[in-house]
Amino acid sequence: MSKPRLAITLGASFLGYATQPGFLARLHELRIRPTSVDGSSSGAIAAGLYAAGLKQEKIREVVTSWSFQQSFISRTP
Repeated sequence: MSKPRLAITLGASFLGYATQPGFLARLHELRIRPTSVDGSSSGAIAAGLYAAGLKQEKIREVVTSWSFQQSFISRTP
C-alpha cells in the first residue's frame, strides 16, 4: 500500500499572514507533511517560504515584520 499524499493550497488574505504559519505548524505537530504546497497572494508567499525550507516560526517572523510589509508599498512618484 502506498503512503497517502497531501497537497495544500493556502488562500489569499491579509490575515493569512498571521494564520498560515500557525496552520503549517499545527500540521507538523500532527506529523502531517504535505507533499505539495501552493497558494494565492499571501498564501503563495507563505507556501514559497515553506517550500524553501523555512520553519514555521521563521515564516511568521518574516511575514509579520515591518520591513516585509513595507516592501509592498509603491514608492513610484
